[in-house]
Amino acid sequence: MSDMYQNRAAEKLQRTLSRSESESGHPPSPPDQISIDQRLEASLGRLRGIRQVKVRSQGPVTEVTVLTLPERCESDTVDEVRVLAQRAGIDPGRLRVRVMGARGAGHLTPRRKLSSLATKRYRERFTAQVTLELEGDSLVGEVDVPMGRRFEFRSVARAILESVRSLIPYALQLENVEIFNFGPERLAVVSVSSRDDVLVGSALVRTDELDAIARATLDAINRVLNLGAIDLARSSEEHARA
Repeated sequence: MSDMYQNRAAEKLQRTLSRSESESGHPPSPPDQISIDQRLEASLGRLRGIRQVKVRSQGPVTEVTVLTLPERCESDTVDEVRVLAQRAGIDPGRLRVRVMGARGAGHLTPRRKLSSLATKRYRERFTAQVTLELEGDSLVGEVDVPMGRRFEFRSVARAILESVRSLIPYALQLENVEIFNFGPERLAVVSVSSRDDVLVGSALVRTDELDAIARATLDAINRVLNLGAIDLARSSEEHARA
């Protein structure tokens, strides 16, 4: 699903760029400007929360098109593009920035939801793949482990953590995964350590233990995901200062 989303996103971005190029009527960029464009493109591509970047200079105008995760703020992204473009030697006055996929300033970002959980057992190996979705954007995490109940439980939680690596600029470490009995109910409880705290989440086991573990892990990290936009901005500022 991740590859399919990336392909659709790339096609959409390419259509936008092709349309802009045909409408501009400007001659191709000289070789030295192409080199500057490529350096800026590489620099922007290293920012956290950026899906895809295309920089193209046409005559006196440099156009930057950025496809971002929904957690990114549009105005912050534009500011970061301008700072890095200026450092690359591009006059901000001839810069045109287009951001696709980001949220508007002041808009709260909804939480990502568990869209799918797929598991596979093959030759003594177990693979867990999860997909988290938000506003049509998919993040996928996959973990492969030896078969065994404890390994399989932890692999689902680890797949959730793997899927959000692009959102959080520090490591999240899985600590414990447990299933508890509370009378007629069963509860999945997951604990995750972050740079500042230990995060704990829980979810009722409805029909499947692995599904409950995935939801409990997401419950544990939702607080840091809600701070994702702040962390993305901080990460970008640190990158710009480097």
